[in-house]
Amino acid sequence: MEIKITIKPRNRDCYANAIYDTESNTVTILKESKMRENEIPSIPVNAHIIREQLKKGGIVDQRGVFLGDYIMSSKRQTKTPLSVAATVITGRAANGLVEWKVNDDGQLVLLKDYLKDRNLIDDSDADEN
Repeated sequence: MEIKITIKPRNRDCYANAIYDTESNTVTILKESKMRENEIPSIPVNAHIIREQLKKGGIVDQRGVFLGDYIMSSKRQTKTPLSVAATVITGRAANGLVEWKVNDDGQLVLLKDYLKDRNLIDDSDADEN
């Protein structure tokens, strides 16, 4: 199942539209999404490395804007790439199930709640990070 998700923090320093594919367990960050320019000290080391690789690889420009769609997957079977993708975008430690939002009949709801309402995750999955 493909779910359109978004991150739009109040400060608008970063924003992202993406597609979460529950079957392939991937998050595709869509073109023109923008990473936060300055990382917050809590950012995990691996996210810092990913952000640098995206810049050096020409996936994002120097402002952190994605130049094309970019697919992120998880190396861990039981985890989704949602938190990694959210952390890369926001430049700080992030719980992907909380950071990503879904437009549910005109209302932005937490991805966690959207998936729980459709019985796609249970309470133990909701604490992903």
